[in-house]
Amino acid sequence: MALEMLKCPNCGARAPASFAGAVAVCEFCGAVLSGLGLKAPPAVAPPAVAPPAVAPPVASAPDRPRAARTAPAALTEEAVLDLARRRLGAHDSLYFDGAIPPKKLEAAYDTHGRSIGRVLVQYDDTLFGGADDGFVFTVAALHWKNLTEDPKALRWGDIDPAGVAANDEGVAVRDQQIDLVLEEGKPMSAGLARLISDLAAWARGHGPPSD
Repeated sequence: MALEMLKCPNCGARAPASFAGAVAVCEFCGAVLSGLGLKAPPAVAPPAVAPPAVAPPVASAPDRPRAARTAPAALTEEAVLDLARRRLGAHDSLYFDGAIPPKKLEAAYDTHGRSIGRVLVQYDDTLFGGADDGFVFTVAALHWKNLTEDPKALRWGDIDPAGVAANDEGVAVRDQQIDLVLEEGKPMSAGLARLISDLAAWARGHGPPSD
């Protein structure tokens, strides 16, 4: 165990506790030391360390009621039909579900395949009514065929609404062109472009158009 160190009462120098009970001379000031008269320095308590301040818990704000989020209405067959009637109006060789001549409907399935599903809108762009060319709407996609070209299709969600525009020959959709040979110079192109853009935006989750 370490020796207890005592202090000289004259100069404060420390002396070993082995001097206790004996007489000696302080090595620093020459004072006569007696082990019995030496006093150990008062014990100095270590400075008290205050416990770290703990911030009071912040009361959480009461949960605010979240505004109810209403999912956009789904794009349904009825919605496609309703919007198509409003955007396109009445035109020669334009037919809506329930009033499509059976032969024209059969020509649409021969051209695009029966897997396309229910035909909601059909436009016959042939001079003699064969319905090989023109466009077809289903709830899932836009199908069309131009004269001398192969049939094409784009799903509504794959169409950029901002990339649809009417032109002198019909409607441009992305890098594709839908020809309206029988409607050149007529107002159907503008309505068709708006309709395609609206359905594309709807399919992308923007909901039905405001008008």
